[in-house]
Amino acid sequence: MEAWLLFVIGIGLCVAELFGSTGFFLLILGLGSLLTGGLTSLGVISSWIPQATVFSLSSLGIWALFGDSLQRLLRTGEKEYGGLIGQTAVARETVAPGHKGSGEMWGAPWRVENVGSSIIQSGDECEVVSSDGLILRVKRKDS
Repeated sequence: MEAWLLFVIGIGLCVAELFGSTGFFLLILGLGSLLTGGLTSLGVISSWIPQATVFSLSSLGIWALFGDSLQRLLRTGEKEYGGLIGQTAVARETVAPGHKGSGEMWGAPWRVENVGSSIIQSGDECEVVSSDGLILRVKRKDS
């Protein structure tokens, strides 16, 4: 493949990432194409088999080196749902400090994690202090 075509494909993939949220996958493929185009224009590689190999390995290498960092950038704006904090959940089983169990809030079952210092008995009311996805971090309500 010609170097100019690899550059066009690489730029096109990078631009497509701007308009579609793909989790930086198109950006990484675009960078792999640009790197392959650069090596082709320098005459380091010329036939399609080495180009395909360089494209594949460079894309995988970029993902291995920077993928986690890029994915963290996507999640920086995520916050826990603040409407849960301060709500009351009821334990469905005994949950020791630092352990997880089941609870109920708003008539629905939830996973709960006891972040307090005292054991939560089945039927105890708990206060939600934070959340981690679908797990409520709770402590036993003092009566």
